[in-house]
Amino acid sequence: MKKILALLLALSLTLFAFAGCGNDEFVITVGASPTPHKQILEQCRPYIEEKGYTLEIKEFTDYHLPNSTLSGGDLDANYFQHEQYLADQIAVHGYEFTSVYSAHYEPLGIYAGGKGTTLADLKAGDKIAIPEDLTNGARALQLLADNGVIEITNDQGLNTTIKDIDSKGLEIIALEAKLIGPMLPDLSFGVINGNYALDFDIMDSSVAFEDSTIDKFINIIVVNTADIDSEKTKILVEALSQQSVKDYITETFQGAVIPYTA
Repeated sequence: MKKILALLLALSLTLFAFAGCGNDEFVITVGASPTPHKQILEQCRPYIEEKGYTLEIKEFTDYHLPNSTLSGGDLDANYFQHEQYLADQIAVHGYEFTSVYSAHYEPLGIYAGGKGTTLADLKAGDKIAIPEDLTNGARALQLLADNGVIEITNDQGLNTTIKDIDSKGLEIIALEAKLIGPMLPDLSFGVINGNYALDFDIMDSSVAFEDSTIDKFINIIVVNTADIDSEKTKILVEALSQQSVKDYITETFQGAVIPYTA
């Protein structure tokens, strides 16, 4: 009897394993940031289901995990990063990734804080926060310079830091990007990524936006290079390419997210 029970258990586990493999074959699993990436992906669900697949979205708030998880084989794609961040990640970690679709752009914006009035009325000692990561920090400094707030005295491109500027007496503070929104009441202004501006519902306090034509900051769909021609990749790209998805982005995100058009 024990042998029979053991045999039945082994058989049931085998059948379960095969069932799981069969289900995974028709599940497209995408790692994404909650805002706006997950919201945009949700618009793709009907199209994906029409093609006989199921969309599973795994949320990430840590910018490192979606790439390591994709590399480990637990995702079919991820959607959270721009071209420049991907290039930096590949250089550091050696990921064998390929961008398969350019979806949208999130311009950095300057947002008024609780102690701000207008950019023209800034005075020595006023505090402005920028993202602390190198790429977005450099973008933020360029945006401030473009609006006459500071001067970049040693232009290092995307390697420009606070050490490379004339702050004109202002206090420029580098903070983790997601913390700038909550800190706004104590600041004159903050330079904030579009997704975080949406999270904290501060679009009405925007005073300036970054140029939206910088291709290296387009948010992209990324897959393992070995999967660029897979059916899952093809269907995911087709779903995101729908005009209805582009219209959703335009109508929903108030300029904080802009659909990419080649």
